[in-house]
Amino acid sequence: FPVTPAFVFYYACVDQSMSDEEADAVEVQHACTLQRLKAAVHYSVGVACEAASEETGSLFSRELVATVTEIAYRQCEILAADVEAFAKHAKRTTVSSEDVKLCCRRSPDLLSLLNRITDELKASKEAQHALT
Repeated sequence: FPVTPAFVFYYACVDQSMSDEEADAVEVQHACTLQRLKAAVHYSVGVACEAASEETGSLFSRELVATVTEIAYRQCEILAADVEAFAKHAKRTTVSSEDVKLCCRRSPDLLSLLNRITDELKASKEAQHALT
């Protein structure tokens, strides 16, 4: 299975005195989590392709869905590594919405959407805070 930066960090934080069996169990659990995540991406891509198929009348092969899934999954891995790097550069251990916006700075439409969602969440949080 792919060793992602997040897995390396997780593994480095795990008690190094654990037995080989425990370490193997952690690796298996991580592999299962990655497999479930990839399956979820595949499902989402399939749903999007079905919707596009109904809208346009085009048919999408299973190979196309699998290829788009792989591309989307790899892009997510790149995005995750980038936002982690931005947070680390800012000397933070938590990724913020600003890190995600920084990754999307070259896509004005996506950045605009993220700004709108962030503003809506902020307003909702403030409204809930005002009620308490």
